[in-house]
Amino acid sequence: QNIDNLLVPDSVEATNANLNLLKSPPKSHKLKHIKELQERFDTMMVMGDAQKILSFIPATKVKSFAALARTLDISEFNDFRLPKRRTLLLCLLYQAQVKTRDHMVEMFLKRIKKIHNNAKTQHQTYDIRLYH
Repeated sequence: QNIDNLLVPDSVEATNANLNLLKSPPKSHKLKHIKELQERFDTMMVMGDAQKILSFIPATKVKSFAALARTLDISEFNDFRLPKRRTLLLCLLYQAQVKTRDHMVEMFLKRIKKIHNNAKTQHQTYDIRLYH
């Protein structure tokens, strides 16, 4: 999938959904939300590994461009010339990929901690029943 497709409308809702894919925060650490986040990450990675493409741009510029891109809507993106528009989208994509990967790890760890705590509680309950 081409990064320019984020701005090409099939419909207004679809285009906003595509762009919001890069902007929206994750939900809770429920399994359903982890799976949704994984699907979103996979969709982002289909567009390419933005880190490789942006390797020649300093990290501070990438963050700056991503912050700018996060504030823009589709009509404002179209005000930029194609090279700048693509650079902004790639920076936004890169930041979204990094943040999504980080959120997946955090959600996974929270999920494992919850499973561990539930098992610990059940084990303690079982021990109490067994010895009393």
